[in-house]
Amino acid sequence: MVDNKCVSRKCFVVSAPSGAGKTTLVNKLLLDKPDVFYDSISDTTRKSRTGEVDGRDYNFIGDLEFESGIEDGKYLEWANVHGNFYGTPSEPMFDAMDDGLYPLMILDVQGYSQMKEKVSSDELCGIFILPPEKKEWIRRILGRGEIDSDDLENRLRNAKREMSVIGEFKYHLRNDDLDVAYSVFRSIIEREMGL
Repeated sequence: MVDNKCVSRKCFVVSAPSGAGKTTLVNKLLLDKPDVFYDSISDTTRKSRTGEVDGRDYNFIGDLEFESGIEDGKYLEWANVHGNFYGTPSEPMFDAMDDGLYPLMILDVQGYSQMKEKVSSDELCGIFILPPEKKEWIRRILGRGEIDSDDLENRLRNAKREMSVIGEFKYHLRNDDLDVAYSVFRSIIEREMGL
């Protein structure tokens, strides 16, 4: 169950439409600074993609287990995204913060909105990643495999809604070029940490 424990260090939330490269940017930062951040692992009801590992990329669980977690107050935030549930278990995150780590979370805009209700604005830093131009963006989404035309259309439609709330985030950057985007992304986080 989520307690009323206050967040005691900066919590970073990264949001973006599908295929914008948020996971790539976060993973690159985690490789560069492994002893600084807590890599929040969400529970999800979606099927794993090729190469994903349960417990590393996500905790892949069933609908009933997820619904039970909602009822028990297990999640700091949760959302239904593209027809699947995603949620952040609160206990491991608070434990990591007690150990001196900075939470680094990849959340949908719904999850970020919930976090803003629970964490003070001076302790929460939202970063929104904009996708590249449309042709490259679609290539990235389709490059994941196992995505049909209906799923693609659903993701593009949801992206319009997600990008409409960009003003709720403290920072935003476009991921046209990974090296440039990563340099900006890392400098934002370092500035927020006072480095």
